[in-house]
Amino acid sequence: RASEAAIWELVALQLRILSAGAAATAPGGVLTYSVCTISRHEGDRLISRFLAENPAFAADDLGAEHPAWRDAHDPRHLQLRPDRDLTDGFFVARLRRGQG
Repeated sequence: RASEAAIWELVALQLRILSAGAAATAPGGVLTYSVCTISRHEGDRLISRFLAENPAFAADDLGAEHPAWRDAHDPRHLQLRPDRDLTDGFFVARLRRGQG
């Protein structure tokens, strides 16, 4: 179990990594963000913040492609859970950079 301080350190690190990946994503390109967690701070909340700060990107609707794994808080993303999916916890978002 991670402490609250450790989670916030991970959030800051993951946001920096995601931002670096976004800077390297060409117009029309796709960036996948995936972490092995069920923490909303590292999952849908981080992606919401990223999208608010990076209007050139939009989230693809992965939940429509894989409805059994839809994230309960933002159905465009996927959330795998140990209790339901018999796997580690994972969060996945697919982000697409606009053409312009």
